[in-house]
Amino acid sequence: MRKVSSWSVPICLVVTISAVMGCSTPAPPAPEAPSEVVMARDAAVSFVRERFDEAPPESAAWTGESLTPADMVGAAQWGYTAGDWVVTVSHPVVAPDWQVYYVEVTNKKTGFQWNGRVNPSGEVPEAPEHALLARDQALLHVSEKYDLGGLGAGLAWQEERLTPENIVGAETYQYTAGDWVVAISYPVVLPEDTIYTISVANQSAGFQWEGEVDAQGTLTEH
Repeated sequence: MRKVSSWSVPICLVVTISAVMGCSTPAPPAPEAPSEVVMARDAAVSFVRERFDEAPPESAAWTGESLTPADMVGAAQWGYTAGDWVVTVSHPVVAPDWQVYYVEVTNKKTGFQWNGRVNPSGEVPEAPEHALLARDQALLHVSEKYDLGGLGAGLAWQEERLTPENIVGAETYQYTAGDWVVAISYPVVLPEDTIYTISVANQSAGFQWEGEVDAQGTLTEH
């Protein structure tokens, strides 16, 4: 007589049930955003709180998720929600010297919307994005033409608005990072008609560059 192990029936039963119902495997844990992304989110939200009456409360409990499509290469995006507030953080995957974070803060109920950028040190520039893009275009040109590695948009630039109080129709901003000083001036006209005058200087290295960038991104050296 063939003996049957006492374990045979339970094992066969489990195998049969699994075959019929299908074996379920635990879902993989949701990816966590890098600390730099969380820093950019918090810096942008703090900036909005300081400048607008309508802003996410300090008690907001953010729930985050990756919004990066599976087939996307070279960029990443994260989304956070807290009640009616939504914060989206996007950034390219580039060298640290050029890393910046683009943040959008919106409220689905009231229609509030703010867009800006945050640098790796948590600074939020107040200059409009079109002016910052012109500055970055000049920095890219200078760093490549003169082989100035480490000079990029991702440095801890400290922004200072130099426009005199009695001046109307023009803006001037200055950015400082270490020994580097970048100044950008432009008239307050339609963005598509704006020409930005930019200087890049490093007094310690004896370096000085000046040029212009138009709204289409065309750069002209002085």
